[in-house]
Amino acid sequence: MGTEKRERQKANKARREQEAVREQTKKRTVRLSLLIGGAIIAVFVIVAVAGRFFLDSDDDNDPVAPSDTVPVAEIVPDESSESDEG
Repeated sequence: MGTEKRERQKANKARREQEAVREQTKKRTVRLSLLIGGAIIAVFVIVAVAGRFFLDSDDDNDPVAPSDTVPVAEIVPDESSESDEG
């Protein structure tokens, strides 16, 4: 058995080693979380960019709303002309 001072030194060394391991584990977890989060964001960006290129290219050939048509205005009957007749 060692002296009290030697026992304290051993305990302090063990505590420092445990803290170092805990800090490394925390850094690894944060790094992994950032990599996964970045990968998820990158996938969304790639899907959005690909969607813009592949989906917007068909807008010129849209059969529902041709670009050369003129919008039709709704015709509302004039109420004053109906009341004048009667």
